[in-house]
Amino acid sequence: MIERVYRHSRGVARLINTVCENALITAFARQLASVPPDIIDEVAYDLRLSVASPARPELSKNNDGVLQAQEDPASIV
Repeated sequence: MIERVYRHSRGVARLINTVCENALITAFARQLASVPPDIIDEVAYDLRLSVASPARPELSKNNDGVLQAQEDPASIV
């Protein structure tokens, strides 16, 4: 179970706390004595932690030495 929490939270402390708290609340609401691993996955899905974050645009310097995105920022959603 701990491996699943880490996998979904990527080790970010606030996400670990959020996943664990929501998993405990879910298990309590279902009157379970412990938290099964599938609840961790369900909570992570509900928190949209399994959705990959959009790639960051690569930056390059123009002739003035100013960093600029190589992609149009409006196209990144």
